Amino acid sequence: MMSSKNEFVVKLSKDRVDALVASGTGKRFEPRPGSFMKEWIVLPVDGVDWIALAKEARSPCPAGGEAPKINVRPRRL
Repeated sequence: MMSSKNEFVVKLSKDRVDALVASGTGKRFEPRPGSFMKEWIVLPVDGVDWIALAKEARSPCPAGGEAPKINVRPRRL
């Protein structure tokens, strides 16, 4: 998604976000001052292949991993 500051915000795995932050590519998403989200990263619109990162975010499972198991409870009507 695009933020109001014209930055690209995307949810990736925590390990991927850690690697991108360590390389200086982006910074952790901070919805409120002092409240960082581990699996969200903020990237500048220019100079980053954010289309590839958006595709990575839509991938059903992390690279080389298994699809996450999701526990779904039936809804009571």
